[in-house]
Amino acid sequence: MIPNLFGMLLHVTLAVPVDWKSEVDLTVVRARSMGEELLLLAEVGENDSSILEGPVKVGKDRVLGVIRVRSKVLGVVANHMISRAFVRGGNVTISMIFVGYDELRDVLKDFLKVGVNAKVLRVSKVSREEPLTVRQEQALVAALETGYFDYPRRVSLSELANRLGVSASTLDEVLRRAEKNVISRYLQGREI
Repeated sequence: MIPNLFGMLLHVTLAVPVDWKSEVDLTVVRARSMGEELLLLAEVGENDSSILEGPVKVGKDRVLGVIRVRSKVLGVVANHMISRAFVRGGNVTISMIFVGYDELRDVLKDFLKVGVNAKVLRVSKVSREEPLTVRQEQALVAALETGYFDYPRRVSLSELANRLGVSASTLDEVLRRAEKNVISRYLQGREI
């Protein structure tokens, strides 16, 4: 096992009101400061691709590209590791990785300096072993967001597989392995 050279890593999810108008639901993959402007590498639905610079198709109906914005909120987080961010309805939900609680406190203070009250939704220590592969996590997120796990289901396995550009049997296998890994991880250390 490799020792953690950076101390305790935290995975933190924050809810922050955005200070720029977005009528499009988008997933921010990366943010970079360019003077007063921010470049966001973002993923949107194919119908919204006109807001992107240099759009590239990354899924059946998903497009990746750059958006230029001026945002004090996103400027605070641009210099930190963002694992994912979603902008919806005037709010951004950001999942970030911090090296300890001091870095988290500094970011929360930086938000207050720009007049924004960030709400901490979740804090967890980063484990050295990830229970999911990137593909499994992407499939679970897509399934959750589209209502695959809702009762009754809002999307079938076939419909979700079509959206993701994979066969239904492949998606079923990926989801089952992901579910097994998450459930196993959850039940570790508990008496069953």
